[in-house]
Amino acid sequence: PAGNPDGAGGDGPGNNDGGNDPGNDDPGGGPPDGGPPPPVGPPPPDDDGGGDGGEDPEPEGFFLRRALPGLPPTIQLTQVEREICRVFYLARIQERHFVPLILLGGYDNWKELSRQSQASWLALNARSCRWNTPVSLPIPATNRLTALSLWIHCRIILGDETNADSLSREEVDNLVESEVCSYESSATVTMPTLQHEGKFDEWHRLVEHYFRLKRNPEGVPLYYVIRDDDRRPTTFTSLMDELMWKLPHSNQYATFRRDNADVYEMIGTEALKSNNLRSWFKADGAEPERNGNKGFLSIRRCCVGTDATIEKRSALQ
Repeated sequence: PAGNPDGAGGDGPGNNDGGNDPGNDDPGGGPPDGGPPPPVGPPPPDDDGGGDGGEDPEPEGFFLRRALPGLPPTIQLTQVEREICRVFYLARIQERHFVPLILLGGYDNWKELSRQSQASWLALNARSCRWNTPVSLPIPATNRLTALSLWIHCRIILGDETNADSLSREEVDNLVESEVCSYESSATVTMPTLQHEGKFDEWHRLVEHYFRLKRNPEGVPLYYVIRDDDRRPTTFTSLMDELMWKLPHSNQYATFRRDNADVYEMIGTEALKSNNLRSWFKADGAEPERNGNKGFLSIRRCCVGTDATIEKRSALQ
C-alpha cells in the first residue's frame, strides 16, 4: 500500500529508506538506480597532452626546468647564460649546480669558458665545495668541461658557432677521449742550444719540438708563439693543434703578450750561445718589444737567409 509506514516493501514516492530511486530524498544516497558508478582513481590527463613527464618544446627546456626552479624573480638569466646551461648539461653536471656556477663562479660568458684549462677546472672543484651553495664536480665532469672549453675556444671564439647546440653528450665524450689527458710537466724539458748558424737546421727542429711540449698556464703549447703562418696546414690533427695555429698573434690579448715575452726570455738567455746569434735575434725591434715571435723569425731568416737577409746579417756582424 502507498505510504507504507514501516519502510517495508517496494520503494515509492516519499520513501525515506535511503533507496536509490529518483524519488529518494536522502541526501546521503548514491546515484539513481541504474546510473554509472562514481569515478575511481586519478583524474584524466589534460587535453593538451602535457604532464610532468612530457618534453619541453624548447630543446634545452627539459633540463632548464630542473635547473631553474626556486630562482628568485629578481634574477633572470640572459639568453647566453641559458645557452651556457647546456654546456653544463653536456658535461653531465647536476642541474642544481648550473645557476651557482654561473652566478657564483662567474662562468656567464663564452670567453670565460674558453679560457679554462684542465688545471683551472680542477682548482674550481677544490674551492666550489666551500661556496654558500656548494658545487661538486667529479673528475669525469672536469674532463668534459676541459674538452668543452677547448671546443668553445676553437669553434665559438675563433670560429663561426654561436652556442653549443650542435654538440651531443656522446660527441663530448668522444672529445674527452681524443683531446684530454694528464700531460707530463714540461719543467724537465731542456731547451736545445744553438752554437753557430751551421747547426740551425737541427736546432730549428729541436726547438719546435721543445715548444710543442712547453705549455703556458692555460695548457696551450708555446709553439703557437713561434709558428710560421706561411706553413699553416690545411687540416688539423686535433682541437689543440687547431688552436695552436689559430690563436692570434696580437698584443690585444694579455696571454699572447705574456707568452711572447716568455719565449723571448727562453730563447735569448738559454738557447743562443754566440754574440752574432743574439744580435740577429734582437734585430727588427724584437728586443724593446720583448717579442719572441719576431726574434725567432729574424734569426731563422738570418740563418737560412735570402740574398737580402744575408746582406743584413753581414751588416749586423
